[in-house]
Amino acid sequence: MSADLVGRDRRARKRNATHEAIERAAWRLFAEHGYAPTTIDQICQVADVAPRTFFRYFPSKEAILFGDPRALEDGFRAALLARPDDEAPLLAIRNALLALATIVASNREQHLLRRRILDDHRGPPIEDRFGAMTEKSAMLREVIAERIGADVDGSATRLLAGLAMTLMDVAYARWIAGGATGDVAEIVADTFDDLAAYFDEAASAGVS
Repeated sequence: MSADLVGRDRRARKRNATHEAIERAAWRLFAEHGYAPTTIDQICQVADVAPRTFFRYFPSKEAILFGDPRALEDGFRAALLARPDDEAPLLAIRNALLALATIVASNREQHLLRRRILDDHRGPPIEDRFGAMTEKSAMLREVIAERIGADVDGSATRLLAGLAMTLMDVAYARWIAGGATGDVAEIVADTFDDLAAYFDEAASAGVS
């Protein structure tokens, strides 16, 4: 490996370590003191970084609370592209999401804390300034377009991404409502099965 590649690899590891340190510090302070009282300066102090470093990684405190949907992008892309070529697109998406269930479950306490913060917050609405929903939609469209060989802004890509995002959100809400104690993969599968049942019901009723 060339010295240039070694240097880039070292810088990437350092960036990842800094990113994780800031996130860990923030979630620790959110848990100990609450979201609203926690300041960016406090996060920086615990993470041992300067405020300017914080803003190189996160545009706001809200960005940490809502998370970066693209953190799952590589795993989702690998899982989706690994599905058999002849597998129906929506089924391939279902199976790709099942493959990511363990990652979601591994952050159970963080997910529950986020839900408590949003439920208990009594001040001005916490804005998703990071645009998590927009980022999630864009990520899904990009990966799905790659899978089906379509334009990222095409109708098929948008339809599949919209369905996937809705199903993910419904499954996630079910998991959180149950105290995040259920099997994430099972809940995802059940949610997709519910959609299939509604389609079957519509077909039986002659809806076209």
